[in-house]
Amino acid sequence: MLQYTYTATGQKIRQQLVHQEGRVSNTRDYAGSFVYVNNELVKNQLSSQLHCNSPEISHQLKIYLKSTLI
Repeated sequence: MLQYTYTATGQKIRQQLVHQEGRVSNTRDYAGSFVYVNNELVKNQLSSQLHCNSPEISHQLKIYLKSTLI
């Protein structure tokens, strides 16, 4: 299940994938134009540059981008 955290003004600041047993497997944090997946910077939305050193996160990011751009 995806859980979202928002500021008082409605800006999304966190997305977490939480499993039925309560385990969090993926956290995505939003800080201005920056996106962090599991505390690793993966995208600066202003420059659209992708940075990722983890194959697992890279794969998850590709799936996320495909699902949001369709």
